[in-house]
Amino acid sequence: MASVLGRLEERERAARKRVEELQAELEAAQSEWDVWLIARRRVGEVWDDRGETAG
Repeated sequence: MASVLGRLEERERAARKRVEELQAELEAAQSEWDVWLIARRRVGEVWDDRGETAG
């Protein structure tokens, strides 16, 4: 039977692994979000430019 300390260490390792996975997922999502923001800004600039030349 595993000791209480051993079980706690095992749970801590599992929790740390999960945190690392979530941090990697968050980083990927943040990068994707940044790409979307850049695209949105560019579209806004194009629309603004078209509005100025059309009027």
